[in-house]
Amino acid sequence: MRNLLSKVKRESRGVLAAFAALELGTAGTLIFSIVKRNRMFVFLCFVQAFLLAAPAIMEKLLSVQLSNPLKIILMCWIFGCIALGTIYDFYYKFDFWDLAMHGTSGFLLTGLGFSLSEMLEPRSDYRPGRFGRIVCAFCFSMAIASMWELLEYGIFRIFGRDVQHDEVLHNFVTSFFTGQDAVSNLIDGITGMTIYTKSGVINVDGYLDIGFYDTMDDIFAHFVGTALLLLLAVFKKGKYVKAFIPSADFDASPAIIPCCSTSDPDKNSPANIDR
Repeated sequence: MRNLLSKVKRESRGVLAAFAALELGTAGTLIFSIVKRNRMFVFLCFVQAFLLAAPAIMEKLLSVQLSNPLKIILMCWIFGCIALGTIYDFYYKFDFWDLAMHGTSGFLLTGLGFSLSEMLEPRSDYRPGRFGRIVCAFCFSMAIASMWELLEYGIFRIFGRDVQHDEVLHNFVTSFFTGQDAVSNLIDGITGMTIYTKSGVINVDGYLDIGFYDTMDDIFAHFVGTALLLLLAVFKKGKYVKAFIPSADFDASPAIIPCCSTSDPDKNSPANIDR
């Protein structure tokens, strides 16, 4: 704990200012949640207050170093997902918010995927080349996206909580009415849908989709964020990529092999994917 506090004290003024501002925003959100008497929101505020320290915790537990821009983006993303997205209902007020959060997560997780081999096997003699790191980063990021959507589906199936955004459609393509998988029909101009239940009738101004489009849109947004950082890596824009890739903390891991050595960071850093 003492080492963690000393690491926080060494943070730059920009990171500390962002951390203080977001924690202050979390305190205001906590007061808002108490006034609303929403226990779940109160719990989420405490979770967010803890997660805002995630950059410092990651550096300590994983023995890595995060750049200042990466720390600030990570903290802002956490605040955007929990406080703004869930508590202040930005996910429903702004159609783009959910996609923006998923796209940002794809970008951040891809950066983590680039340094995954160094973090898991810091003393191994093997280090993948540029292409290997790109493949590893892509697979890691998209695997996390898939696991997240499976988690949302599991919450729906097991606990009966709808954590996906339902959508009212006015057209869709289906092969149901043709009886042939290879032949599809466009069902267009849908103006209404009636749902009959034991307690009554529910009318919808279109066709109600209960999560398929939301799941696919989220994964695609995550893919776009992933692809953005990968394209920078493919075209060897190392100076832009390095800021978003964790690097080894040599004070915590002095036995890191030379490919992660600080003696020539431009050549040997795990963030260097130009070679």
